[in-house]
Amino acid sequence: MAHEIYCFEFGEAERNVGNFLARQGYDVRRVESLGGVEARLSEPSVSKRKLREAVRKALNPKERVIALHQEPHLAYALAKMVDTLSDKFCYVHISPDSAWHGEYHETVRRSHFIPQLLYDTNARESRKRKEINLVNIGAFNHILSSITDWGLRNKGLNTLEGVLSMTPKDAYVLVDFSVLSPAEFSAEGVERGTLTRQELFDVLQQVKSAKDILGATIVVYGVAEERNGVPVLCAPEKDLMLYKEAADLLTREAA
Repeated sequence: MAHEIYCFEFGEAERNVGNFLARQGYDVRRVESLGGVEARLSEPSVSKRKLREAVRKALNPKERVIALHQEPHLAYALAKMVDTLSDKFCYVHISPDSAWHGEYHETVRRSHFIPQLLYDTNARESRKRKEINLVNIGAFNHILSSITDWGLRNKGLNTLEGVLSMTPKDAYVLVDFSVLSPAEFSAEGVERGTLTRQELFDVLQQVKSAKDILGATIVVYGVAEERNGVPVLCAPEKDLMLYKEAADLLTREAA
């Protein structure tokens, strides 16, 4: 089944990326509103139920969706949609964000509803046996399957291959380009990683080869630019090709 590209265009940066992908030949489905829910996406108190319902109305839950957006909470609702496609999947989180534990509101704000992913989707861990259903690539955390950028660079992709082999075949993937070094990608006010573009795409290729990707999030970033004296977050021109390359890889049919 082919993947559909959805761009949640709640800001200028997402519109920049959506327009660029459309110019590159992608049939981009644009979502400009979630019935008002988008106005609360940055708030810790956002309702999970209302968010899930709004996303279901905007998308076809039986499609394989590659979503581009810059709202962390959406990753939870989009991964939840994969429940209709698989009764057991793993969540692959490629990000340098190490804030997995701590105050609830900080966990929700910074960690893409990951605690909810592990309890409220078909990526949840089995209580009967030890399972690895979440792989974090790019940062260390207290989840069993974490692989740091240092580990990738010094131990190679064999460690990742081993971890992926212990997870379900179906997968939802989040790609956060802040895992790249500042020299490789522009992102302001967020934790940064040290990977090169080549290292990141080697990881993505490894995941693509090992998994049946039922859906994915590509996190969109903007850099402040002044327009008529007003700061606007825009996706820098030099970074736009990264989004296309990631979409190309994730949507490519298996040989």
